Amino acid sequence: IWKLYGTVSRKGDFTADRPHRRSAVAARPAALEVVPTERLRALSGALPAPDQPPAAAGKIDLGTWLA
Repeated sequence: IWKLYGTVSRKGDFTADRPHRRSAVAARPAALEVVPTERLRALSGALPAPDQPPAAAGKIDLGTWLA
């Protein structure tokens, strides 16, 4: 998980010790390289698909569920 660059980080209250601050790129390589689509597709298929949760057998009785 990462922050979108340029957005303000607001976890917790703003204090002198922990001010809200704008996220930024700390370092980057000297030369950026475009990654070919084939390499991205190969990477996306490197892990197995996650297991799907079992489908609900029927409708939920909202009154019972809330009780």
